[in-house]
Amino acid sequence: MRSLSSTQPLLLLLLLLRWTSSSAHGLADRYGLFCGMKSDCYDVLGVAPTSSKREIQKEYRRLSLEYHPDKNKEEGTEKIFRAVAQAYEILSVDDRRESLDYYLAHPKEYWKAYGDFVVYTYAEASDWKLVVFMLLLAFSVAQPLFLMARHHQQVEFLKKAAVQNLGIGQGGTKQTLEIRRRAMELLQSGASSSSSKKSNRVSQDALQKKVEELLADVQIEGTYRKPTHWDIPIVSLAMLPVKWYKYVSGPGKIIFSHKVLGKELTDEDKVTLIQSNLPGGEAMWSSLSEDEQAELIEIEAWESEKCTEWLGGGDSSGAAKRPSTTQSKREIRQRKKTKDARFVMDE
Repeated sequence: MRSLSSTQPLLLLLLLLRWTSSSAHGLADRYGLFCGMKSDCYDVLGVAPTSSKREIQKEYRRLSLEYHPDKNKEEGTEKIFRAVAQAYEILSVDDRRESLDYYLAHPKEYWKAYGDFVVYTYAEASDWKLVVFMLLLAFSVAQPLFLMARHHQQVEFLKKAAVQNLGIGQGGTKQTLEIRRRAMELLQSGASSSSSKKSNRVSQDALQKKVEELLADVQIEGTYRKPTHWDIPIVSLAMLPVKWYKYVSGPGKIIFSHKVLGKELTDEDKVTLIQSNLPGGEAMWSSLSEDEQAELIEIEAWESEKCTEWLGGGDSSGAAKRPSTTQSKREIRQRKKTKDARFVMDE
């Protein structure tokens, strides 16, 4: 009788050879109806397809005793024992053995009956770092395009409202009224005293052209602002350490010195903190009139709460103290001089 140490490697080698050459038998039991993808039942028991039931039963008993987990503690024994039991279960039943023989001889019929010729496998796991980078890159391309489209939409709205002389209740704003007023002043200063329809039509065209010229100088802030390189997420993320450094070395350092160390704020420190509190930063501070800058310093707008109150505060009529975020620097300078008057085009 063969020893365990000599027979087990022999059977494992036999199964391995069958696994690597399963296509030679022409059947890949993908759905596990017989003995699986990597072997057929005859190979598992080590018998020929022409073997009798007695021969199959004899070989099954020998192998089941040899590889029983209670008697053989070597690694892989339990797996072989289960494969042997399944092979005998198939070959001991006439109908199931006949089906196995038929599909071994006609492997395509197996796929017609139980599936297709496509074998689905899981792809290798993607590198999450690459996935995150590709998503960030795609978003960095899409966001500036979206912001630019929205900016152009706002410019077209301002042009339409200014040319059509829409009032505040009709969709216009203080900004569009101011743009129209300035355009009318520029046109009237060089216009001739003609009253023909052609002149009126030319005046309308000239008004639209002049409004477009004025809008080119308008810096729209807030949601509809013109996108810059800072609106590209990948650039903004890359420059985040620089932003933090500028804040820590600027406003952050001043706040720490004032709040923690108790140092008095200099005039320069106050202006720096006010600029950091304004939505437009230094650019918005520069666009304000001297009176407005003095007012911010007077109300101690270096405190964020007071600056926010000044930005969104109202007067006795309930109108907003600050203009909308889409107003230009030029309008901010003239805000106190401009009222809600509407200007009409002379016919």
